[in-house]
Amino acid sequence: MDNTAEEWVTHLHPLTELSAERFQILQDKSKCSELAPNTRLEPGDHCKWFIYVLSGNVVLTNDKGEATLIAGGTAESQTPLFGEWSRHGHAVSATRCTLMYFERQLLETLLHEEVLDGYEVEDVEVNETESVLFQELYAACMNQDLYLPTMPEVAARITRLAEDPDAGISDLVRVIQTDPTVAGSVLKVANSALYKGSSEIDNIKAAVIRLGLKITRDLATSVALRETFQTKSRVVEKRMRLIWEHSMNISAFSYAIARRVGGMDSEHALMAGLLHDVGAVAILTHVERAGLDPATDEIEVAISKLRAMAGLLVLSNWGMDSRLEQVIEAAEDWWRDPAPKADYGDVIMVAHLCDAAQSGAQDGLPALCELPAAAKLGLDTSEEALENRLIDEAKEELADVRRMLEI
Repeated sequence: MDNTAEEWVTHLHPLTELSAERFQILQDKSKCSELAPNTRLEPGDHCKWFIYVLSGNVVLTNDKGEATLIAGGTAESQTPLFGEWSRHGHAVSATRCTLMYFERQLLETLLHEEVLDGYEVEDVEVNETESVLFQELYAACMNQDLYLPTMPEVAARITRLAEDPDAGISDLVRVIQTDPTVAGSVLKVANSALYKGSSEIDNIKAAVIRLGLKITRDLATSVALRETFQTKSRVVEKRMRLIWEHSMNISAFSYAIARRVGGMDSEHALMAGLLHDVGAVAILTHVERAGLDPATDEIEVAISKLRAMAGLLVLSNWGMDSRLEQVIEAAEDWWRDPAPKADYGDVIMVAHLCDAAQSGAQDGLPALCELPAAAKLGLDTSEEALENRLIDEAKEELADVRRMLEI
């Protein structure tokens, strides 16, 4: 690359979040490809890569038929070609082009490492007994020796399928059918008011066709992840059940909210809600597998201070979408406002306050209409009882999502 191209590469998003050393690791694995004019690119064929337009012009079209021209070397070309805006669309080269490819899995791994390196635990006052558990868990997190929950096999297989450009409906159907609970939930969703067609569906293949591959994968993965919240330990069973109930509520509200605002993937929001507190699950998993027997107060101190760090470790270990990091880091950080555009952290924030309003646990919490997240999501911040309206509007979706996720 010439000097201009090298300068352009240093501004690519989200590569700008990497340290110089990790950036070099990624760049060493990158590749460039030449495209002839009028070459069509489909997102599903390139899911293993983050792609950027280095030179030439590419026309990007989303699923609504809206098109935009991406010219190489410009600010617009510094975001991945197939991002949120065009995940269901396609691209066509308008001229001869050079594209730059970075390995998606490697980039997300490096981003996870970057976040963990920069994470700090705030000072916390603990008594001598509480300190023993806290320090043990903190050391395990820092050394990445924490016993982490295992991703359920079905969820892992579905995740691998999502990364395989050659995988199709038949492959996904075979995986889903290996788990009766997941299969039943997919059928339930396909016949729900959210997606129901003119006739009842009674087989998985028809359900996948109705929902589409992307929606089915996300929904099936979310259902499979319920296993993560189950335990046989009497020490942590009650707390784990409470985390599951809370996560299920946040997941349902996140799904409903994402369906009402622009630019959000409702199925991804559902999964984000389910995993926003997975760090607490990791702490309880460690307590169980390490054979510890702490008091309730000790567990609560550890969860309150270490849930974010532990959650990031889980995401890294599972190889999950790096967008989920913002969800874990943003939990209950009410006044966060990192960028003008809304993200999934904002969706989870709104879901938290809706859930609190529904359960009557609003004491000490800000009003939804005051939050930066509400304004960025395009909600009516002049409405004082905004939470109540969202709860009322989302009743049907909340009921459907809870039926799908309930153990």
